[in-house]
Amino acid sequence: MAEVQALRLVEELRNVPVPRVLACDTSCSLAPADYFIMEFMPGTPYNKVKDQYSEAEQSGIEQQLGAYNRRINEIKGEKFGYFSEKKPKYSTWKEAFLSLMDDLLTDGKEAGVSLPIDYDGLAQLIMEKSDVLNDVNEPVLIHWDLWDGNVFVEEGRITAIIDFERSLWADPLMEHYFSHFNYTPGFVRGYGRAITTDSERKRRSLYDLYFDLVLWIECTYRQYDNKEHIQWAINNLEEGIERFRLS
Repeated sequence: MAEVQALRLVEELRNVPVPRVLACDTSCSLAPADYFIMEFMPGTPYNKVKDQYSEAEQSGIEQQLGAYNRRINEIKGEKFGYFSEKKPKYSTWKEAFLSLMDDLLTDGKEAGVSLPIDYDGLAQLIMEKSDVLNDVNEPVLIHWDLWDGNVFVEEGRITAIIDFERSLWADPLMEHYFSHFNYTPGFVRGYGRAITTDSERKRRSLYDLYFDLVLWIECTYRQYDNKEHIQWAINNLEEGIERFRLS
């Protein structure tokens, strides 16, 4: 089970607050599905209490997150791709990322999801801008889904980081807090690295586009009925595609 393996790897760091895996069973002998039990962790998801903290306190929490995220990204892999052993691995990050993008666009097509640009045109645009991915030579563990809901806090301190289900061996700049949603000064201070070069900016534009597509395409798969969220998702994608064109 990929999430269990990722948690155990991060736990070995000993200075990143992740829950210990207490039990894991993939035999389906006790229950008709794989399952694992993890340690209870104190705290509340950051997105639920963020507004209760001052700007300075938020910056402090995000600085902690940057430091923890950097530690996670120090775990090295051998090839690029999904963390799961069941998923294919690639020798180059360009191959791995384009495979992720191709899978996503295929999902959109199969579900009949319309885009602000035709699928073939978007795929061609992505390919034209993909050579910068070859600047990434070392696969590292990334959480990828490290948004505020997967960060637990208590009294201004991070108490837990959870949900490694979507972990990848990838470019660390694909992490969520480098995105156009959450690229905060506090996180950058804690991480000790900012997006500064032309290659980094262009790579991040690819990752932003990927996530903006996910947010729109998943509306159909998850059968969302919140009209405000659906409208926000398509507006966000339209803006994202325009940003990508100009990147």
